[in-house]
Amino acid sequence: MHPMILSAEKGIHLEEDPYTLTTKISEQIDPHTQRRLVKGFVLVSINAANQDQAYKAFKSKHSGEYDVPLTKALFQQIHEAFVNDHPALEDCLYSDQGIRLMNIDSEIVGRIIASYVEHNKPILSIHDSFIVPDDDKASLEEAMEKISEAVLGKALKFKRSKHFTSYSELPPKHIDADFHYRCFGQLIEDTRTAPGYNQRWRSWQLANGRTSH
Repeated sequence: MHPMILSAEKGIHLEEDPYTLTTKISEQIDPHTQRRLVKGFVLVSINAANQDQAYKAFKSKHSGEYDVPLTKALFQQIHEAFVNDHPALEDCLYSDQGIRLMNIDSEIVGRIIASYVEHNKPILSIHDSFIVPDDDKASLEEAMEKISEAVLGKALKFKRSKHFTSYSELPPKHIDADFHYRCFGQLIEDTRTAPGYNQRWRSWQLANGRTSH
């Protein structure tokens, strides 16, 4: 979101993922790892007041996360490769504006959630992403574009990243799936048996012409 916001403020539309660069930084670093390194670099650099501060934060935050040493030389290579692909964003690095961008980000997210609440529709937010019912995908994308335009003066283009139709399809990724189910799955079971929940669910079904199962 932050590179997208910064680009929009400059009147630029980012067509591609800003963290996937055309330049290969090192033969020892695979494309997936390079993208993660670039993302880490960009986010700490936008938050830092100078390059030295950014490098220290980058090394501290990601130390031990990769099989490559996070040297100052590597940091400079990432800097040069990113600026080569996104020269208009060079003055945004080491600009100490992370808080400002997070505020804009949260305003967009808050307005999107409010629009769904206003229409009594379910929506879950995960940072700057959202989960909505399958038949709301298009309306969500429309809301994200309209609200980002209202906040920034330029609509941001968002990509649909995942499509899940059941809990079992959620990838474990970096979480303990069993722990996640004990916390979240049990909550689902509990709410299904709660009288208040069942009454609200039946009321919603009747109001929306849905058949109870």
